[in-house]
Amino acid sequence: MTAALTFLKALKPDRSLLSGAILLAFASLAYNAEAVTLAVSGGYDENAFATNSVDSQAPGNAMSSGSFGTAVSSAFTAGRGGVINFDRPNGGNSDDDNNPASETMIISYGSGKSFNITSNAAYDIHNFSSLTAISGFDNSIDVPGGNTPDLTHKGIALTSTSVYSWTLDFGAISGGIPGEAITTAGFTLLSRNLIQQDVTIDWLLNGSPTSAATQTDNIAIGKAVDDTFFSYTAPANSYISGVRVTFGGTTGDLRLGIDDLGFVTSAVPEPSRVLLLSLALTGCVLRRRR
Repeated sequence: MTAALTFLKALKPDRSLLSGAILLAFASLAYNAEAVTLAVSGGYDENAFATNSVDSQAPGNAMSSGSFGTAVSSAFTAGRGGVINFDRPNGGNSDDDNNPASETMIISYGSGKSFNITSNAAYDIHNFSSLTAISGFDNSIDVPGGNTPDLTHKGIALTSTSVYSWTLDFGAISGGIPGEAITTAGFTLLSRNLIQQDVTIDWLLNGSPTSAATQTDNIAIGKAVDDTFFSYTAPANSYISGVRVTFGGTTGDLRLGIDDLGFVTSAVPEPSRVLLLSLALTGCVLRRRR
C-alpha cells in the first residue's frame, strides 16, 4: 500500500496528463457502446417473411444475385461468409434497430470470427416507410420468449439528408484463418418513393481509398420497383476493404437504402509473400535461361 501511495504521489505533477488519458478512455468506451453487433444468415434475398425481391442486376456485376446467393450460402455453411440482412442485431434481438448515432457495426460469423464495418456517416437500421427491404425474419421464432409473430423487414440508410457519398470500410477479420479477408461481396440498393437516382459504386481494395472498380446505374423511381443488386470479386492476391456509394443528386433528400449485404472470404497472401514468390519465380526463370 505504501509503495502504491508513493507511486501515485509521484504522478501529481502529471495529473493533467492522467486526467486526459482517463477522458480519452471514457470517450472510447462511449463510442464503442454505440456500435451494433449483427449476426449473419445464409440466405440472400429470402422470401419467406419479406416477399419483396431483387428487381434488377447492375451493369458490370461479377455475379448475378442468384449466383451470389448460391455462393454465399455455401460460404456460410463453411464458416467463411454470410448475409447481413440488418434484421438481427445482437444475434437475434430486433429491438436495437434504430442507431442514429452509430457509425460502426460488428459483424459476427462462422465460429468466433468477426470484423467491423465502419460508416463514414451516421446511419439508421429500421423499417423505412419509403423503402422495402428484401429480407426479414419471424421475431416470435428467433427471439426467446416471443409469442406473437413480428415480421421484421429492416434495411440500413444514412441518417443525414445531406451526405451524398457513403463509404463502408471493412475491417480486418478477427479469429479467422491466416490471411482471411473478404474477396467477394454484394449488396442491394433499395429504390425509393419519389426518387430517381443516378449512383456510382466504387469498390475499394487492400485498404486503399482509391477506387479499384466502378459500377454506375440509374435506380428508377418507386418503392420496391427497382431494387438493384451490385457485386464484385477481387482480383487474385487482393481483398475487398470497402465500398463507396455516391448519389448523383446535389439537393434534397436523395438517399437510397441497402439491404442484404453479403460477403465471401478466402485466404489472401500478404503483399510481402506475393513479392517474394514473384522474385523466386523470376530467379528460377533466369537460372534456367543461363
